[in-house]
Amino acid sequence: MIDQQKFIFERYKNAANSDLFWVIEDGDEQSHKQRELVGQLDQINGYLLLLTPIMPKSVQQKWRDDLYWLTDQMVKQYYSEKEQRFYGAIHHKAVMMPDAKHNDYGHTIKAFWMTYLVGRYFDQNEWQKLGEQGMRTTMERASYSMPTDQAKPYLSKSLFNKWKNSNKVPTWKSGSYNHFISSWQWAELDQAAMTVNLLDGTTTNQLYYTQTQYMDAWVDHQYGGVGLDPKRTKAFHWGNAYHQFEHALIGYLSAQQWYSKPAQLYFALPSDYKGKIEPYYYQGDITSRRNIGELEGFKGLKKQVISFTNITP
Repeated sequence: MIDQQKFIFERYKNAANSDLFWVIEDGDEQSHKQRELVGQLDQINGYLLLLTPIMPKSVQQKWRDDLYWLTDQMVKQYYSEKEQRFYGAIHHKAVMMPDAKHNDYGHTIKAFWMTYLVGRYFDQNEWQKLGEQGMRTTMERASYSMPTDQAKPYLSKSLFNKWKNSNKVPTWKSGSYNHFISSWQWAELDQAAMTVNLLDGTTTNQLYYTQTQYMDAWVDHQYGGVGLDPKRTKAFHWGNAYHQFEHALIGYLSAQQWYSKPAQLYFALPSDYKGKIEPYYYQGDITSRRNIGELEGFKGLKKQVISFTNITP
């Protein structure tokens, strides 16, 4: 990871525009002139924020500097204060339109979530305020009350019967002009709602409906996995290895905190590890910790089960 991060920031850093290139050379229908939000955002949420706190001291300061710089440029260049959203790309007016690629609520709320978390990591209050308010604003825009009869094809018979006397079902939509939504966008909105709920408990009603629908409509109860669309394709980029897993993890952490129960997570750690141990992107108090044996195939790593309480974003 250290070598990979070094390669990306040495080769893809765009000095002229102070951000990261999408591609270095034209090819495969991509242009080096493209300036894409995900070119910045995916570095932050893919590895930088998660791993910087546990990097060796020899490289940690560089990672901190790169994480701060990249977040700063993302906020300065890709965030629109007027529209209160992140642009999916900024190299042309057309790609900044609300219905253009990557201008959906899933991408923008992920950017707000990362801005909040990076702000907390650096004790940068302005980023924390921007991220929290941005999540709230985006969730409000993405909230959509679907007529119950319209939701019927997506719900199991038992869940539809449970909700059939309601005129509408609180759900999520993808964008201002698009009520279609994929499971990964739904997951991002749920995770932001879970984060805000950990802060002040204000999204419980929305989460009751959206989390229940996610488990009912997208999860394949016969063969396992989560579809990109309800009960459909399960193989897609960033699917089971990221969005599905993250949704499950954040859902577990927030639910355990909501019900005042400890959250148990499993770690693979060196015997002499003295660095930070946290419940994913959040913070919490360690109440118990025990070794449960060697991690097969990874010499020197011990499996540990650790319980957390008082989980906060």
